[in-house]
Order: sequence, then C-alpha cells, then structure tokens
Amino acid sequence: MSSRIEAIGFIQEDNAENITRYRESLDSLLLTDENLRNRRILDIGSADGGFARYVRSLGLNCEIVDLDTVWAPPPDAQAVRADAYHLPFRNNVFDLVVSSGCIPILCIGSKFTGEAQARQNTKMSLSEAFRVTKPGGQVRMNSVPTIGSVNFAGHYEWEYFGLIAVADAVKDYVRLLNSRGNKAFVKTDTLIIYKKG
Repeated sequence: MSSRIEAIGFIQEDNAENITRYRESLDSLLLTDENLRNRRILDIGSADGGFARYVRSLGLNCEIVDLDTVWAPPPDAQAVRADAYHLPFRNNVFDLVVSSGCIPILCIGSKFTGEAQARQNTKMSLSEAFRVTKPGGQVRMNSVPTIGSVNFAGHYEWEYFGLIAVADAVKDYVRLLNSRGNKAFVKTDTLIIYKKG
C-alpha cells in the first residue's frame, strides 16, 4: 500500500512526464478518445485525479468521477472519497468504469489479509464496478493478474499467493458474467467487461 501512497505524491502535477503516463494509462486500458466521448465515467483508485484532468483536457464532453480513499480532492474536482467494495452510487449510472492498477493493490491487502479475503475483496470490487455500469456499458481495469502472469520473483510469499487468489477470483467472475450473457475477458493484463444491454 505504501507504493500507492508514494505514487500519489509523484503524480500530483500535470507535467509532461505525467501527461505521457496518463496517455499510456488510457492506452493500457485499451481505450481510444472516441471510447470516452459523451460518456459518464467512474475512475476507481484515481489517486489525485490527474488521469481525469487529462481526459477532461481532451475536450471529449465526458463527465468523469474520481474515486479514491486516500486523498482530499481539489475543490473543482467531481470526486468521491470511498472504497471500491461499497461504491456510493445507484445501479446502472456509468457508461464506463475504469481502474488503472488498483485491483491487485486493493484486493491482496496485506500479509494479514489471507487468500480467502483476497478472493472476497476481488469479487466485491468487480461486482460493484459491474453494478454501477449501465447496460451496454463497459468496465476496463488494467494490471489485472492472470494465473499464468503471476511470478513469484519480486514478491513476498503473501503477495504472490494473494495475487494468485485475485487472478483466480477474476477468472471465476469472468466465467460468471459470460454465463449471464455479458462479454468478459482479460486481454494481456486488462480486464474488459461489456455489460449486456
């Protein structure tokens, strides 16, 4: 979790380096500018809201709501301080729900979380993102682990098994959504969900 807090401090300015990062984030979500035009968007784990500021600057006439638990939004932001497990929105209100790199961080928790809780956290956060997405809308989340992509190197044991639990829960949730007539899959490390209309 400390790496997320450190990252928030790093991206508080919209300098050229961060603008490039925002563009790369949009690309990694497999989205184009046209996917954002005239849409109501929820950004889960928005940190300081820089990605939303960047998207707004494109002039695409989209409304973007930032959601994070650890920051005080600037006065001009449309932002909500909340967590991804209990989104404070009605059902079916966003055309697009995005999250850049937050699912593994949110769901594996800490060394005290355990694999069962990591699975439950994943299911809750994905279910909430899906719930607030309008019929015909999409969910896009990057840095989503898959069983084949998780490598033990560079992780503590609890992180590794937490990531495996998250990957397993994502696989199960994708299967569930597809069985209900939605279209869900992971491409590279991006979870893509098309909610049936």
